[in-house]
Amino acid sequence: MLPEMNADREKQLSRYLRGESSEEETSDLLRWVAENDQNSAAFARACVVDELTCELIEEGQLVDAMEVSSKSPAIPFPIGWKIAAALAISLIGLTILSHFRSPSDEFAVVAQSVAARLPDGSPIETDRKVGPEIFEIAGGLVRLDFVHGASMTVEGPARFELRDAMHVFFEEGIATFQVPESAKGFTVDTADAEVIDLGTAFGISRKEGEKTDVCVFEGEVEAAGKRIQAGQAISARQGAGIESSTYETAIYEKAWPVTSGVLQTTGMMRFVSPGPGFVPGKFEDNEHFTVFLERRRARTTQPVQVDLTDPGEFRRIRRNDGPVIPAGVEVRSYLIQLDPVGLLEKYDGDKPRVQGQITFDQPILALIASGRKLLQSDEMLGHENGDYGNLPRGLEPPKPNTDEVVTEGKDIVILAADQRTLILNFAAGSAVDQLRVLVTSKP
Repeated sequence: MLPEMNADREKQLSRYLRGESSEEETSDLLRWVAENDQNSAAFARACVVDELTCELIEEGQLVDAMEVSSKSPAIPFPIGWKIAAALAISLIGLTILSHFRSPSDEFAVVAQSVAARLPDGSPIETDRKVGPEIFEIAGGLVRLDFVHGASMTVEGPARFELRDAMHVFFEEGIATFQVPESAKGFTVDTADAEVIDLGTAFGISRKEGEKTDVCVFEGEVEAAGKRIQAGQAISARQGAGIESSTYETAIYEKAWPVTSGVLQTTGMMRFVSPGPGFVPGKFEDNEHFTVFLERRRARTTQPVQVDLTDPGEFRRIRRNDGPVIPAGVEVRSYLIQLDPVGLLEKYDGDKPRVQGQITFDQPILALIASGRKLLQSDEMLGHENGDYGNLPRGLEPPKPNTDEVVTEGKDIVILAADQRTLILNFAAGSAVDQLRVLVTSKP
């Protein structure tokens, strides 16, 4: 049905549609339209119905109906307009009026909200489907997942507009994007530049009235007709074009984990944004776990030996024991590492111990913790361009069926009952502590 309007507003809209509205009336009408979404929708629908009605009358499809009306007493235009609109709707289907904000317009979902709030302080709820919409975020992080597979995480304060499934206008804030081949051509506009994705992961940051910075993590994007490759960054300023800038990912280290599929972390977790030259060994840190997204989508080409698949604590197992992931399984792979600065002797009594917890957005399929199995899975599940070095790797878990405690220098890994959360307590030793986490590929 047509939106409800009072008689005066309906007459004013009718005069506007007939082209008889004065400049003052038009200004008053447009102010009313801008007051809220309901007024905007009513105005837009009326314009669509008016245009379609005129087209149908020109084609002769409403002649008979209008002839019937002409035999009746004269009808005031607003009422006649309603009749014509109703006839148009019956001929073209109810989809015309349901076009605005209909389910078919919803092309993304608020998949994750981390302490995100609106300017009035109210929280941003998850699982809400969205279509064309202007977002204003006062703080926190919001991840939007698009129907074509792209993900966008925005760190507030930020303001941006979803124009359609393939087009975002980004006014200010910090954002990271992961765009698969299925969404190639996804475009992010700012006042300074148009960034066209060519199948990649990248970050954008902008302060209102200042320049736009673009950092390409993987693949490439196109900006102002120039291709920017992984490991490169540009700055753009309105009216001044683009120029190369320093590749620096630190500004994206809050948004990127959310884009990469992590729901939350506690304790000492440090994320490394992707980029060329993936060398885990260069990230030495005595106080943090370092977390890398190795592969967003990898398929096992043969059976893979793993160390843990069911909830519980990882305990040392015999060399050839342990579960197996069959060939043909698609996963996301992450590497969690504790590599203290410098080299430690095997029996060094002053080993750093780091604790933390990490929760993923999809179930954990398996953990690989032994050096031999890490090495065997590097080619299939590790980073395609990764350099894992030749130092000893893996974890030193407690022995099975013993009461060894954490203080004895063992690495504790517990897969929680929700199958998404890992509880970690590592004691750095002579080997580089590494754990490969295989997460169910996002549907």
